[in-house]
Amino acid sequence: MTIIIQEITDKAQWNGFLTNQPRGHLLQSYEWGELNKYLGGRIYRLGALEHGRMVGAMMLTVSPVPIPIPVPGVRFNWLYCSRGPTVEQPDSPALTALIESVQKIARAERAVVLRLEPTWRQNVRIAERKGVIIREAQNDADFDAYYELLKITSERDAFFIHKKDYHREILRQFVGQGDAVLYLAEHEGEIIATKMLIRYGDWCWDMFGASSNTKRNLKPTYLLQYRCIQWAKAHGCSYFDFRTIPETLEPGEEMWGVYEYKKGFGGFSRLNMPTQDFVYRPLIYNAWRKSVEIRRSRRHEERRKVELERAARGKGDHQG
Repeated sequence: MTIIIQEITDKAQWNGFLTNQPRGHLLQSYEWGELNKYLGGRIYRLGALEHGRMVGAMMLTVSPVPIPIPVPGVRFNWLYCSRGPTVEQPDSPALTALIESVQKIARAERAVVLRLEPTWRQNVRIAERKGVIIREAQNDADFDAYYELLKITSERDAFFIHKKDYHREILRQFVGQGDAVLYLAEHEGEIIATKMLIRYGDWCWDMFGASSNTKRNLKPTYLLQYRCIQWAKAHGCSYFDFRTIPETLEPGEEMWGVYEYKKGFGGFSRLNMPTQDFVYRPLIYNAWRKSVEIRRSRRHEERRKVELERAARGKGDHQG
């Protein structure tokens, strides 16, 4: 079997392969690569071909390494393959060929590491009875309301969000093909919760969600989530990906409340293979990794205190 690796520039060829794979992921889609470029990043779309037919795909993004002690005139990068590579069969030689082909790119990009992430009714009725209405965003004012709620939620739950224009670009990339929707939960004219969905293949991704700090007793996110699942089914999706849950499923862990909320809709844990690092420059990589671990440990302790306090108050139902 002869595998040839080459860059793929044909959108239909790239997406055609990924959407026909059971584990083809949104974050490897052609459109997501365009979003990375929109943010100023650089990407490589590598296709593994056997007799001219794609049997594997691997999209890489190139990002600078935040070295703790910068060296003037010296710049290093890291390569990231989010939820990839994707191959037809787990034991396919295309996987090895794709990873080996990155060596040349790594040298050209002065890469420190290649990081891989292979992919393998009561509350609803309460919201309806209390007059919560779910509708699709119709105009710029609706989009602005979505983003304002996203900012509120990010401040409340301490997570990063991209700028408004980036979120607008996400919709632009997918909505024209009917593969995205922005839903709003409204009560007496006030928008109190929102969600952005993206369809890719027969999967629907719950990309971003937000809720206000008021009227949370109306349970708007439950009705909103129900409508989102209905949208996914109506658009031919077989799977609904709630996205992130805690790595450790124990009360007090970061995002435990989010996990309980998602589990209540019949969600189940689907773990991916742990992230894999191929280290090219050990000294720089180890210094960078150590600084990241220190920041992550501090953040984990801060979030753990918050989660335990919420659990003690009996409010472990994160509605963001």
